[in-house]
Amino acid sequence: MKRVLGHLALLSFAASMTLTALPVKADEHSDGHHEGTIDGESTPADRVQIHPMFNAAAVDAGMVKVAFHLYDKTLKQTLDAESVDITHAAKVHVIIYDASLQEYRHVHPSFQNGMWEVDVPLVQDGNYHLWTQGKVKADGGLWSTALEFTVVNGEAAHPQIENLPSVLSGVDGISQVTLSNETLVVADASTFTLSFSRLDGTFPELSPYLGALAHLLIVDSQGDQLVHAHPVEGYGDKMQVTAWFPHAGSYRLWVEFNDGDFHRIVPLSIIVN
Repeated sequence: MKRVLGHLALLSFAASMTLTALPVKADEHSDGHHEGTIDGESTPADRVQIHPMFNAAAVDAGMVKVAFHLYDKTLKQTLDAESVDITHAAKVHVIIYDASLQEYRHVHPSFQNGMWEVDVPLVQDGNYHLWTQGKVKADGGLWSTALEFTVVNGEAAHPQIENLPSVLSGVDGISQVTLSNETLVVADASTFTLSFSRLDGTFPELSPYLGALAHLLIVDSQGDQLVHAHPVEGYGDKMQVTAWFPHAGSYRLWVEFNDGDFHRIVPLSIIVN
């Protein structure tokens, strides 16, 4: 048996467009309704503030340079590359998705020009959620912090779905992921199994991606709750995942993994009772 510890996933993209920096107040982006969880551990949304260095009210679609400052209210200092620890192969993790939960990006910014920067392709109009997650080096404190922004002048926005239907199997290319039909519960550990296969009948070639067979990001239908979970055990083409869901309702679940030479992202949706 092989025990596999999960790590955060990464998508890398190239840069082409720079956004104009805007001044921000120290308390401008305190977040009051987003809440994040990493492997069952609640991460305070009010410790670290994200100050966007772009006009969040109207971002032109295309290859977007997402640039921001991070301010630690506990330490009363800006977080630079020396202030944060590496967690799961990166200093800071950025997760972006639109209100319809159709568009999804998971990227790692670098610290340069006095701010955190990462280039992200965003061609679809609509309202988006942007999360940052990481660990403060001084005391080991984890954080999750989020803001919302709007993309304009691109392709038509996806229609928003109020309640996602249950979709327990999905594909990317020929790679398929199926989630076991377990009963998922609120405010307690829910364990389920992911099974990997291929549409052509060949056996999937699952290989470590940042040290794990797969990585899961789970978002409620309103987009305000982010559950970041990792597999705890993997055996061949199956693995077990334990996640904690903050409330009843429907959730989008993105599964990231490697199959042979291809990095795959499979969207599923689940119902929590």
